[in-house]
Amino acid sequence: MIKTFLIIIFLVLTVIGSISRIKDTRKLRAYRNYKNTLVTWAENPRFEFHDDIHMGISIYSHWASTVLIGIVTIITIVINPFNISWLSVLSTPILFFFIMNTGFLWGANLLHPIINLSSGERHYALTAEGILFGNNLFPWNTFSGFSINERKEIIIWSSSMPETVCFTLKPQTYEKMLEIIEILQRNLSKFAPPPQNILKRCAISTLMIFFSLPFVALSILSLLFPLVIAVIINNFLLYLLMKFGAKLLLRYVYGNNLQPAFIEE
Repeated sequence: MIKTFLIIIFLVLTVIGSISRIKDTRKLRAYRNYKNTLVTWAENPRFEFHDDIHMGISIYSHWASTVLIGIVTIITIVINPFNISWLSVLSTPILFFFIMNTGFLWGANLLHPIINLSSGERHYALTAEGILFGNNLFPWNTFSGFSINERKEIIIWSSSMPETVCFTLKPQTYEKMLEIIEILQRNLSKFAPPPQNILKRCAISTLMIFFSLPFVALSILSLLFPLVIAVIINNFLLYLLMKFGAKLLLRYVYGNNLQPAFIEE
């Protein structure tokens, strides 16, 4: 009976986490009245593999790792014994807390593929200082250059990892595209050809895979521990994977170069 109750709590918090993620994604993509914009536009959401296969592999290897840790947590609740004793009276509140927290974190990432495609248009803007998205300014020195692919999309390349895509831009009108290209040509100083080195193109996806694998391995090993300890281990693994996975992308792809954007009152 107690195991059923624990799983229900976990799944309820998973739903709450997913709802919270939907709200956060919509807020991130929402229109903002930035100061001193040169051009603004909105784009329909796209599957990450459409934008760039290597960044897509990076994002979804990280996502799959978080999903696996949540599944291991559920298996842990089902198969690991929970003995009723005086010690369980002390550990039960701790167990409930970490199960709720793990469920929430798992829910925040579980539906990423669906949330990405169903949480509204992405709003961008360009200023003299850089690219604006999600209340953040990406200064021009974040990027090495740009190119245009066969689908007539603008590819913005990273300066810290020159073979890696920072943004794939596809404004809804040809006129907007010309405006954007004109501004990019003024600020990025070159029209970069698509990189040809396949090993360097795979660097970000390889980095994320090797970063994520130890978290999954440790999660599986947690099945050997008592229920309370295993749930705590998985909670911290999930938290650290989500936190530092995002930091890894910001560090290597965007050079930790984000700045807060200025909003008109």
